Amino acid sequence: DLSKAINRSERVKILKKISKINPNNVEIFYLLGNEYGNYGPGLDPVNRDLSYKKALEIDPNHWPTRRKMFGIKYGGFGDPGRAKTVDNFFIYPDSVSMLESDIKKMINLDTLNAFVYRKFGDIYRYSNNIERSKNYYLKGVKLCDRTNNSFKPELLHTLGNASFLLGDLEDAFDFYQLAIDSEFDPYLKMNLNNLNKVYIRPKRHI
Repeated sequence: DLSKAINRSERVKILKKISKINPNNVEIFYLLGNEYGNYGPGLDPVNRDLSYKKALEIDPNHWPTRRKMFGIKYGGFGDPGRAKTVDNFFIYPDSVSMLESDIKKMINLDTLNAFVYRKFGDIYRYSNNIERSKNYYLKGVKLCDRTNNSFKPELLHTLGNASFLLGDLEDAFDFYQLAIDSEFDPYLKMNLNNLNKVYIRPKRHI
């Protein structure tokens, strides 16, 4: 029935019915939170958060729910809410300290999730510490090489963007080239020596 439902109200109704049949199923409350959180008519942040809270009561380490809650707290770049910037967030040391604490918790929950490093890097890309943004992108790239993850070209591309913002044009174009090479690499493994040559090159800001 859920797979056949064509609108949000139908899916919410079915998920609520399922949650009564199986009240200890974390996935049901996670999906319910997603339905309440989708933009458009029916957006309901209050019930979204209550559903995610219920999911975490069942399983405090449920990664998809933790990822959603992190995205809500640090919005922007595909997640609801306003992006964090130098003016509205990074000027406050306590806020940055909380962010780093939350990042550490996310990494401890899933050390092999490369996608979340894109989120970490994106958050810092609009700070006054773009070098930290590059560090998170780089960690994601290296993790992709450990897991043969096809997300690697996108992370390399974002490394190029961060380098461009820092004025490291040579680095930027080298990362873009690595992204292209990696995109068409049938083995999805990159020569880390090439990556390290780019990343540890002495910086020449313009």
